[in-house]
Amino acid sequence: DALLHMENIINTMSNLGTGLQPDSDSYYHYMIAVKHSNPKHGLKQQIQIFRFLVQAHKKGSKLLKPSTKAANLVLETCGNTSFLDEDVLVDAKALVKETGKLILESEYNVWEPNSMTYTHFFDACRNVNFESSTLLKAIYQKCIHKGLTNGDIQKSYYLCLNK
Repeated sequence: DALLHMENIINTMSNLGTGLQPDSDSYYHYMIAVKHSNPKHGLKQQIQIFRFLVQAHKKGSKLLKPSTKAANLVLETCGNTSFLDEDVLVDAKALVKETGKLILESEYNVWEPNSMTYTHFFDACRNVNFESSTLLKAIYQKCIHKGLTNGDIQKSYYLCLNK
């Protein structure tokens, strides 16, 4: 089982005192393994891993932080998931809100959202029925301010607003 193997590697790196420690990329690859090995519950695990990275960084970790590719992966999964489980939908909605706030917090520029981040964010908002137009508009304005708007972002944003 590839997922168990990846989890064992991360645990071994963390616990052996070998000087090897999992970094953000290790967790990103773990998120990919989760996505491919367990599509039904993979999103819930991706959300947990992403939140772990955010919290680790907020607590001062130099090694762990939410990366752009990790954010893009979890947002893309939120945007492409058919939610059959209400519990996962609630988690995904909360993650979308948390990620939106991270995008807006300028002093928290640990990861730099790119154009794909914004596209995946708006797609995820639409898919989970996130309804904070104030937050959506603020994020779209930040995207414009950063010079990242393109046709995909505009389409995702307007589809999200007009769902």
